[in-house]
Amino acid sequence: MAEGLIVPFCAEHADYLTDESRCVGAAGTISFPKTGAEVAEVLSKVRGGVTVQGARTGIVAG
Repeated sequence: MAEGLIVPFCAEHADYLTDESRCVGAAGTISFPKTGAEVAEVLSKVRGGVTVQGARTGIVAG
């Protein structure tokens, strides 16, 4: 696996837990894949739910 592709979630990433609608989530890890291959690698390693986040420019919570 690419070094650092899946990292523990920490306070530095807290802004990623909310969206513009102020819905709040929770996460144990976070990833910032840059290629389709890295996305595939993350998805093959993660057990459980995955939330995808785009450019963080709008309201997306259901």
